[in-house]
Amino acid sequence: MAYNAFQKLTDNISAIRLALEWDKKTRLHETDMVTLRKYSGFGGIKAILYPPTTLEQWVKLGATDNDLRLFLGIRELHELLQNHLDSKQYREAVQS
Repeated sequence: MAYNAFQKLTDNISAIRLALEWDKKTRLHETDMVTLRKYSGFGGIKAILYPPTTLEQWVKLGATDNDLRLFLGIRELHELLQNHLDSKQYREAVQS
């Protein structure tokens, strides 16, 4: 099976969203566990290194067409992290 960066990014965002929104009191369903198991990190997705700026800024920074296809997903990831983490935690998560 070919590497699909868009699917990997989508799966990772879904797993992160689930982990951040889980109240830790509710038992996770099997479908939740499947979502979490799909998390595989961001290796191979170099677009993750671009800052949460505009599409135009990404182009100026040298983003490829493949990077630009991931723009909305990367923005979604940054917004998710910013909505659930304080500024220090957000910086640490992005830097890691």
